[in-house]
Amino acid sequence: MIRSLKSADYVTLLNLVSGLLSIFFSLKGNWKIAIVFMIMAAIFDILDGYVARMMKQMNQFGVEIDSIADIVSFGVAPSVLIFESSNMSAIYMVVLCLFLAAGAIRLAYFNINSAGKGYFIGMPITANAIIIPAAFILAFNYVIYLALLSAILMVSPFKIKKW
Repeated sequence: MIRSLKSADYVTLLNLVSGLLSIFFSLKGNWKIAIVFMIMAAIFDILDGYVARMMKQMNQFGVEIDSIADIVSFGVAPSVLIFESSNMSAIYMVVLCLFLAAGAIRLAYFNINSAGKGYFIGMPITANAIIIPAAFILAFNYVIYLALLSAILMVSPFKIKKW
């Protein structure tokens, strides 16, 4: 299996590892480093697509591993960061479960219906690597509302042109 990995897949694995490191630092209460790793994951997510296109390495394996990395880095990692910095109420748990589920639905839907088209349907899950860290940096006290809004936007039917 390892021999079948392409250059772009290694970049995707850097996304995945960055997401995991973000989770580790969130669990230790170091949200600043957690945010740095979440942003690094987003950079690797952008780069893996670029490398795949430039080296003509686009394939179904790459699509699948990218979705796995994205759900960790932009679904689980932001959820853990929000939960660890919150009052840990039941409503937070419900909203964060909805946030994660919406991210998974959005990724699966994209893989089946939108791949290769010139637009995204719904907000890409990667946007959470900007929205959630920005809320922490700006000391926005209601980040759970952003998580709920992100969940809604990820599964909304609107189209966003790819850049």
